[in-house]
Amino acid sequence: MIYSSRTSRGVLVPLVLALLVACTHAMEVATSPEEMGMSSARLNQITQELQKLVDDGDLPGAAFMVTRGGKYVYHGEVGYADLETMTGFRSNTICRLLSMSKPVGAVAIMKLIEDKKLAFSDPLSKYLPEWADMTVADPTGGYDGYNADGSLYAVPAKRLITIFDLLTHTSGLSYGYGFGEQWKYSYAYDVLGVVLQKVTGESPDVWVQKNIFAPLQMVDTSFSVPMSKINRYSTSYTVMPSGRLQFIFRPRADFVSYSPPTFKSLGGGIVSTAKDFTRFGQMLLNGGTLDGVRILSPQAVDLMWRNYLPDALLPMDLNGWASDPNTGYGLGFTIATDEPVLNVKDWSRYTGDNRRGSVGWGGGAQTNFALNTDTDTVVTYMVQRLNAPEVAFQGIILKGVYESIQGASPRKQAGGISTYSGVPTEQEKSFGHAAPASYLETYWG
Repeated sequence: MIYSSRTSRGVLVPLVLALLVACTHAMEVATSPEEMGMSSARLNQITQELQKLVDDGDLPGAAFMVTRGGKYVYHGEVGYADLETMTGFRSNTICRLLSMSKPVGAVAIMKLIEDKKLAFSDPLSKYLPEWADMTVADPTGGYDGYNADGSLYAVPAKRLITIFDLLTHTSGLSYGYGFGEQWKYSYAYDVLGVVLQKVTGESPDVWVQKNIFAPLQMVDTSFSVPMSKINRYSTSYTVMPSGRLQFIFRPRADFVSYSPPTFKSLGGGIVSTAKDFTRFGQMLLNGGTLDGVRILSPQAVDLMWRNYLPDALLPMDLNGWASDPNTGYGLGFTIATDEPVLNVKDWSRYTGDNRRGSVGWGGGAQTNFALNTDTDTVVTYMVQRLNAPEVAFQGIILKGVYESIQGASPRKQAGGISTYSGVPTEQEKSFGHAAPASYLETYWG
């Protein structure tokens, strides 16, 4: 039996192992959190805090999972996937990842780079010629960035967009910036999906299923949900001005949910479960492998796990809020480094969720995952509520997981995990990119 909790009217109930891990999944299960140096009492407290949010009407439902040392340690489930039908929210509830699709897209592109079907330095126009003669909007030109006829004031781009620009969100595919001049959240990963299709001859859903989801046994992860699983597909909610939760997407009442999308978005079109995405995260934390299946080389994972943004591009504007001073951006997710990326006077107040050695990314419905080499943990949580409350779910879950740690990971003590610091060596800095020079030279193009 795994140490787990599901709340029913606030009471913690143990769950049998079969509810968490299918028999085909070879990841081991810890006998208790204490075996892996974690406090079961503190982990249970996370579930209780989330249940209070459900009781207060701030959260429809949620599920989260924790691994340490490559073993399943804990998972909690609270509330409902659908408030009307009172369908419980479970670790196999299917959720829209929205922007948490992007790390999957980054792994897909890195795999093509390792197969030498792409190179970091390849211009986008090599695969999509229509991007060869680009102009960029200039907010300083014309009449506050506009021509007299109301159109945007544009100037020729200084250079071509590259695959590397797209991976790091520095492609300029947003208003007012040239390529490499600003980190700006964009639709770059959707463009990378089109590139993937050009290079492989397969649509992103087919290629990713064959090369990532199937090998990792992510059995409920896809770009659409079949009718046979529709009852496990969560309703998505937002909050009305009155504070009441209101559904904005109900799978059983929405025809779109029954039909595969025409455009397969690597930037926001994937659906998954807490169980499945934990396996994806564990693969990355293991250095590209899981259950004997290798998706990426350790060097490729190390390359993803480093900050590529200079001080001039930080802090990042993450849809209206600035990133923490110790947080940069790698290939597909944020990177928390050992020291502040930016010079700040009060470093002490940034020692909470973004712990050193960690990477992670989330989606607009408050799904998120965090991998940490320092603690040797994977934390995945699924929520389907847009417009997060003042007390963010991420703060409750990650804070609780880190506070539950009572000792070193057994795997890390045995030397079974690399430590990605996110900080480039002087040799790497001299190459011009925060990445292993020899490896990057091989795949730069």
